[in-house]
Amino acid sequence: APPVGSALGQRGLNLMNFCKEFNDRTAAYAPGTPMQVEVRSYADRTFDFDVSTPLSSYFLKKAAGVEKGTSKPGIEWVG
Repeated sequence: APPVGSALGQRGLNLMNFCKEFNDRTAAYAPGTPMQVEVRSYADRTFDFDVSTPLSSYFLKKAAGVEKGTSKPGIEWVG
């Protein structure tokens, strides 16, 4: 993932406001949980964003206790 600070800074957005709102909206997730976020910036230097739930594959791998899936599905198994 690209660094958030430089991406927001290039657009003149307030990084502290983004971090506070992001942390508030993702407080229910365990730290380190990967998630997809779509950020929209506007000409008046405001922003909004959508946070998608983590992918099912993340939860499946976590439950199985594996770091990554197989590179040969149907031939090799992990876990």
